[in-house]
Amino acid sequence: MFQDSQDSNANGIGELGSQQDLFDDLVAARYHSLTYQMVTFVVKVKELKDLKKCVNTTAAAKPGRSFTCIEKTDMERPLTDYLKSRFPKNPFLADPDTELKAKLMSLKRRLAPEADYQEVLRAGVRFSTRKMVDFRSQTKNKMLSRNESADLGCKSLKDLGKALFPGFNAKMKKLYEKKQLKKQSGEPLEDFWTAFKGFLGDILDNQDQDKWAQLKDREIKRIERYIKTEYFIKTQSAQFEHLLSIMASNKSAEEGELVENVSKVDIDKMIKFLHTHTDYKVIASHEQRHSTPKSVRGSLKGKARSLLLSLSEHASPQQILDKLEGVYGNVYTSEALLEKFYKETQQQNQTVADFGMTLESIIQPAVEKGDITFETKNEMLRSKFWSGIRDPLLKNSSRYKFDTVKDFDQLRKEIRAIELELLNSEKPTSIVQHQPISSDSVKLDDILKKIDRMGKRLDTLEKKTPEEAPRTTGNNQFNTGYSRGNRRGNNSRRYGRGNRYQNDRGGNRGTYQRESGHAMQYTEDNLNE
Repeated sequence: MFQDSQDSNANGIGELGSQQDLFDDLVAARYHSLTYQMVTFVVKVKELKDLKKCVNTTAAAKPGRSFTCIEKTDMERPLTDYLKSRFPKNPFLADPDTELKAKLMSLKRRLAPEADYQEVLRAGVRFSTRKMVDFRSQTKNKMLSRNESADLGCKSLKDLGKALFPGFNAKMKKLYEKKQLKKQSGEPLEDFWTAFKGFLGDILDNQDQDKWAQLKDREIKRIERYIKTEYFIKTQSAQFEHLLSIMASNKSAEEGELVENVSKVDIDKMIKFLHTHTDYKVIASHEQRHSTPKSVRGSLKGKARSLLLSLSEHASPQQILDKLEGVYGNVYTSEALLEKFYKETQQQNQTVADFGMTLESIIQPAVEKGDITFETKNEMLRSKFWSGIRDPLLKNSSRYKFDTVKDFDQLRKEIRAIELELLNSEKPTSIVQHQPISSDSVKLDDILKKIDRMGKRLDTLEKKTPEEAPRTTGNNQFNTGYSRGNRRGNNSRRYGRGNRYQNDRGGNRGTYQRESGHAMQYTEDNLNE
């Protein structure tokens, strides 16, 4: 039995050993499987890294090859648009052209960040040079075209710019086709752009500040002269002025010239000019404590400048401003300002714009003191501005604007437009009423001259009358006595008296009538003279 038990134990241990071996085999197989998967995963990761490195190397090499030529790259379209917008202002590239380099670097950072700087720069300059030559050729063909319907000589500057540069204007890009310009046949001129470049250089070297305005005026006069004489422009100088006139117009539009309201960009340019070329400095309200005394002193003139002699050399800007405020500052109280504000009315020859500025200048100190808020200021200005308008027609015409527009600045703008319309509508009436006044004055002058001549003749007659009066009186007395003697001696009382009375009366009346008629005729003759 003991032997049997040992055998059974041995069998049990053998079975346990076989199970342990089986477990070890399973663990080993599992380990080998996991190891294989991990190795496979590591290999795949390495392959992906190598593939990514290869792709990056290819991508870095591709822009280098493509930028030997800008065509068919992402930079071609934006660079062409930039050159089109630049060409009407100056058809030549500078040497060196810093503006073009800055544009190329901007496009490189945005579209090809891994490309080489020098390669992009060389390719961009070559591409831009070819494009500018192409643009100049197209424009020359336009100018020299013999097509009568496309005659450029009689066009205004605006139409001339549209005809010469249709593809260089952002608003007309949809209508632009390069083939249409290349179809234009013209008479070629040798070295046209070379001569024009020299002509342009002379203009740019001119230091006169009004050179662009003078060039534009000369071109307008040339166009007017062309329309009158129907003269066809053939000389190079006139064609040069064509282009320079368009450049002058584009330059004026770019710099914001001839605009009534100055924009913030123009103000910044003026401030920059003052800071660069003069001793003056524009001081903002938040910069007063950081500004130098020299900048404040340099901006003063006249009595205000002499007032600062009493201050020390080391006076701060705030001390200078306090000194000026004490002498020239506003000392009115808010109540006095409001009283003056509500008493103010539009003057006889004052425009609505000036009237609005006057109201703003009166109420602004009260706002700065904090007695009036900005909302209250707007409503007060709006109400007083409209109620203080002097012209009843303008006031009635702008009533609906006052009811609908709640902003003072916008209301002033609308009323200014209405005022301008009313002024334009009144101009023809005043011109028509002028002629009858002049004709009446001419007739009145003629009548006064005739009356003056009549007065001189009457003075002459009065001088002659006292000399002839004694002789006339003596003859009358003698004739009267003679007549009485004859009548009493020869004629009977009844017949002589009656007959003489009738004859004398009738004769005298007839004579009186004849003399009166003669005098009236004499007066009319003098008037007709």
